[in-house]
Amino acid sequence: MLICDICVICVQKINSRMKFKLTTFFIIFQIGYLFGIEPFRFALLTDLHITQNTTAVEDLENSVRQINNTPIIEFVLVTGDITEFGDSVSLEKAKEVLDKLSVPYYITSGNHETIWNDSEHTDFAKIFDDNKFAFQHKGVWFFGFNTGPFSRKADGHVSLQDIRWLKNKLKKINKSTPIILATHYPLQHGDVDNWQELTDAVKTHNIRAVLGGHYHRNAIFSYDGIPGLINRSNLRGKDNVGGYSIYSVTADSLIVYEQIIGGEPQPWAELSMKESYFTQKKCSKKLTIFNRKKTDKIITK
Repeated sequence: MLICDICVICVQKINSRMKFKLTTFFIIFQIGYLFGIEPFRFALLTDLHITQNTTAVEDLENSVRQINNTPIIEFVLVTGDITEFGDSVSLEKAKEVLDKLSVPYYITSGNHETIWNDSEHTDFAKIFDDNKFAFQHKGVWFFGFNTGPFSRKADGHVSLQDIRWLKNKLKKINKSTPIILATHYPLQHGDVDNWQELTDAVKTHNIRAVLGGHYHRNAIFSYDGIPGLINRSNLRGKDNVGGYSIYSVTADSLIVYEQIIGGEPQPWAELSMKESYFTQKKCSKKLTIFNRKKTDKIITK
């Protein structure tokens, strides 16, 4: 065999090894991409209560301005009570301000869009295109939907159509894929009359948390073992300025911060993105909250 032939064979073997390594690397990369989570952050606005002759519009404008000046935020969730009385003028004003966001926002309605205005369901959907959303971001699926109520003085309620919509969406998603739900009402007795019907429908999948508002304060609940994170209102209340929430998502954890306008984000709760918090029947893990005056952690149910 000639030397040149030997060289060709060697080059072919080297190329074959390189192709094998590159193919292996590509497969590993694809698996990591498909099943991994690339770190990201998003903001959550809730309980805006836009109406005339109050500071609600100014509070929302302040939040939008600060979010736009925070480059790490990649999108915004808006989880209900957009207005005080559900009127179309206030809804249009809220949309005008929210449209100034430099990142995408995803919105659903709250009880204040229903209890004061019988036309909410047509007005809200007409102005914001829909009152539910579904999208995937860097390995995590997000679903938001209306929790009613559907008549005045009634408890919150998730419509059968929305439960079917969610079930159909989940059928197309791998059961190990992390999912975050967004509602206005907490999914519990006294707030949503058919909350357990919803939790039963979603517990077949990897639900990491349900995010929402309604109570105007930061709180952790457990919906049949599924962690529920309730967030502060955008309104200033008795303070000089309002605020909102910032969520940090990694492959390991989900951390929520309270962001006061003009201040530094303060972490107040952390969830694992890997450990299971629930079984089909009950909660199996404890959640972690941060002491807002100290840096140590407090374990709570």
